[in-house]
Amino acid sequence: KEEYGEEITWRTLGEFLDNFSSRKFSVNIASMVGLGTIREFVVGFDDRPATVNEMNSMRQEVLNALNDGAVGISTGLEYTPGSFASTEELIELCKAVPLHSRLYSTHMRNEDNTVLEAIDEAIRIAKESSSRLLISHLKVSGKSNWHKAEAVLEKIDNAIKDGLEVHADRYTYVAYHTELSALFPLWARDGGTEKFIERFNNRELLKKMREHSEKKVSNLDGEWNGVLISSVGNQDFKDYQGQTIKRIADESGQDYFDTAVKIILDSENRVMMVGFGMEESSTEKILAHPRVMISSDAGSHAPYPPMNKSIAHPRAYGTFPRAIAKYVQERKICSLEEMIKKMTSMPADKLGYGERGRLAVGKAADVVVFNYDAIQDKATFTAPHQYPEGIPYVIVNGELVINNDKHTGAMPGKVLRG
Repeated sequence: KEEYGEEITWRTLGEFLDNFSSRKFSVNIASMVGLGTIREFVVGFDDRPATVNEMNSMRQEVLNALNDGAVGISTGLEYTPGSFASTEELIELCKAVPLHSRLYSTHMRNEDNTVLEAIDEAIRIAKESSSRLLISHLKVSGKSNWHKAEAVLEKIDNAIKDGLEVHADRYTYVAYHTELSALFPLWARDGGTEKFIERFNNRELLKKMREHSEKKVSNLDGEWNGVLISSVGNQDFKDYQGQTIKRIADESGQDYFDTAVKIILDSENRVMMVGFGMEESSTEKILAHPRVMISSDAGSHAPYPPMNKSIAHPRAYGTFPRAIAKYVQERKICSLEEMIKKMTSMPADKLGYGERGRLAVGKAADVVVFNYDAIQDKATFTAPHQYPEGIPYVIVNGELVINNDKHTGAMPGKVLRG
């Protein structure tokens, strides 16, 4: 409420969607239900297996969310407390979903050193639960892992040959966006923010955290110069935003790891970072794969208050125009028609919205009109709050929302329930 003036009154996904339905907005909105959120609600932040009663409660929460309109279930297995769920727990929770709604979307357990094992886990969960699989923002992060892209895609191809329905999505940038705490080991984050921060006072634990973090950062392109602070929860320290940890540390004369710890303490662990972990060759291989869709993986941002408080990842503004300008026109990784499919009918079909995603009589009139010769992303990592060029018209549910590059004020958006 302090940041955005919004009083959170909902306690369930259904109430959240009802809240949206009572408002006016310009885009269509849909939601999955996060198994990490459900685990936090039922089990808490502790790193332990769920009890029989807790498993039953989580199954019921999954069903409730699906009945309330969730389009599938999702996981963020690099983030606590979802990271504490075992493979077997996830399989059982997927099985709780009615078969026709059994879409499993996952931010995998790892996207760098053990990315191949993480792919295997995702495929196993889908296979043993009879789920349709969607791998979120598929990537191979870290210099020592870039060569694994072909092996990752081969595992996906083999799963498809075995009869599984597998897709992935990916944004059009070589840097990811996550919590700064993701550079620290999972055991350090066990129990939530308060316990995480308490562990900084233990010299031996802090030494182990340093070893983990420095090893992880050494694999980034630029090391600590490849860690850019994008937002901090405490606006007293907003000067951190838009700077790399290397620059902040060099200016203060502090050690790099100690600087990361200080930023977490100053922001009470409400701090996001951009990590330059990928490169173009593997990115192009992934984007070109016929089962990979385009997705921004971005939050809600706008170039006006309060949505411009943080230094957003440029993907919030540039993912889709960049797909055409850079990867079709410049890099020629696929045809324009194939790239449009990756943005429209493929994701619509995956989410079960067969009435959307195609220009056809009787389909929903969601239309983007772009100038192929002028379309271009403008957002950058240091100045992200910039709209793209070359998209003069947007129609949502039959109403003109963007006209000659300007918002018309129309609010025809709908909540699309599963």
